[in-house]
Amino acid sequence: MIAHWIVLAVAGLVLHRAAMPSKTPPELLPTVVNFPAIEKQAAKVAEITERIQVLERMIVDIEMTDPDELHTNFRTTWESGGKNRSYDFWSDGISGTSSDMLTLATRERDRLRTSLLEEIDTLCRLRGR
Repeated sequence: MIAHWIVLAVAGLVLHRAAMPSKTPPELLPTVVNFPAIEKQAAKVAEITERIQVLERMIVDIEMTDPDELHTNFRTTWESGGKNRSYDFWSDGISGTSSDMLTLATRERDRLRTSLLEEIDTLCRLRGR
């Protein structure tokens, strides 16, 4: 009977030790998540992604412009002297306007892709804090 109690006591100690948390490495401990900062950063990522998609559509439109079938108009707007200004560029597929707009759109898309990668890196770092 005493042996039975000893076995139960040892089994209890083993179970108790198994239930006790072991020392967890710091990298596995839960971190505080800053949801407002993550949400703000995710909105930046979404905005840049949307701008890239608009440029992608513009690039496709320019590249597919056939002077005999499709003519495209690009409106550029800016603020000058407190007033909104705009100018329309006509693209017919063969004029210098088409190639200039294609170059401009391609450069801006490439710049935004770089910015997107940087913003995604920032978002990943926010998750790890």
